[in-house]
Amino acid sequence: MNFPRYPEYKDSGVAWLGKVPAHWRVERFKQIFKEREERSISGEETLLSVSAYTGVSPRSEIVSEGDHLSRAESLEGYKVCYPDDLVMNIMLAWNRGLAFSQHHGIVSPAYSVFQAIDDRFDVRFMNYLMRDDRYTLYYKAFSSGVIDSRLRLYPDTFGSLSCAHPDREEQKLIADFLDSETAKIDALVAEQEKLMALLKEKRQAVVSHSVTKGLDSTVPMKDSGVEWLGEVPAHWDTNKTSRLFSAKKGSDAAQLTKEYCSTIDGEYPVYSGQTENSGVMSSIDRFEFDSGENGYLFSTTVGAKAMSVMHLKGRFSLSQ
Repeated sequence: MNFPRYPEYKDSGVAWLGKVPAHWRVERFKQIFKEREERSISGEETLLSVSAYTGVSPRSEIVSEGDHLSRAESLEGYKVCYPDDLVMNIMLAWNRGLAFSQHHGIVSPAYSVFQAIDDRFDVRFMNYLMRDDRYTLYYKAFSSGVIDSRLRLYPDTFGSLSCAHPDREEQKLIADFLDSETAKIDALVAEQEKLMALLKEKRQAVVSHSVTKGLDSTVPMKDSGVEWLGEVPAHWDTNKTSRLFSAKKGSDAAQLTKEYCSTIDGEYPVYSGQTENSGVMSSIDRFEFDSGENGYLFSTTVGAKAMSVMHLKGRFSLSQ
C-alpha cells in the first residue's frame, strides 16, 4: 500500500528510525510514562498476562503460548494495573511481550506496569506503535543478556529509549485507519482459512474414497470383513498389515532425545512422532536407516498422534 508523503521531514535523531514528519515530536519513553508501583493488598483482582498475540488478557483466556507461570497460592503483592496502563513482560518485550491493558487486574511482580503521564496519547495508536516489529527490534538491541532466553528490558533502560509521534488528533486518525484496515485483512484471512479447511476436507475425502473404494464406481463390490471399511471392489484382496510389512524400531531411539540431539550437528534427520516440524526433531551426524528409492512408512504408536503415518525416504534415525 502506498501512502502519501508529508510536506516536510526532519531527522529523528534516532539512527534506526531515520527521518519522520517535521511536525512529529521525538520523546523518550520516560517523558511519556511513569512506572506504577501499586501492589495488591488482597490478591483477589483478576490475574492478567501479556501475550505477543492477544495483548493483555485474563490468564483464564490464554490457552497456550509456552506461558507456564502457575498461579501462586497467594497473589498478595502482585502489581496492580488499570485500563490504558502499559504492561510489559521485561523478559519478552523484544518478542512483543508488551501491550496496553483494557482490564483492571494484577500481573506478576516480574512484569513492569506504566501509566501515561498525561493525556496526549491515543492508547490504540501507542499500542500499534509499541508492538511494531521495528520497535521490538529496538527493545531487543537494548535488552540485557547474552541469549534470547536471558534478555531483560529493565524499566530505566526502557525509559531511555525514544519514539516519534504526532499530536493526539492525528494519532486517532492513524489508529482509526489501522483498525479499519486490519479488520479487513483479518476478515480476508478468516475467509481464506475457511476455504483452506474446506479444501483439506475435500482432498481427504477424494483420497479416502480412492484408496478404499477405487476409481471405478461400476465394478462389483464385496464385504471386506472389516466393519469400518465396509464394501470394497470384488477383485480386491484383504490382508492384515502384518503380512505386508515388517516393523522396525530405532535401535538407539531411547538415546536420541531432544536434549541429546541438540548437542550434535549433522545432516541426517531424526524423526519423532511427537514433533510438529514434519516429524523432524533434530539433525545429527549419523543415520540408522537408509531407505533407498522405496522409502519407509513411518507410524507413531503412542500419544495424541498415534497411527499418524508418513512416507520417509533417504537416510535418517528414529527417536522414541
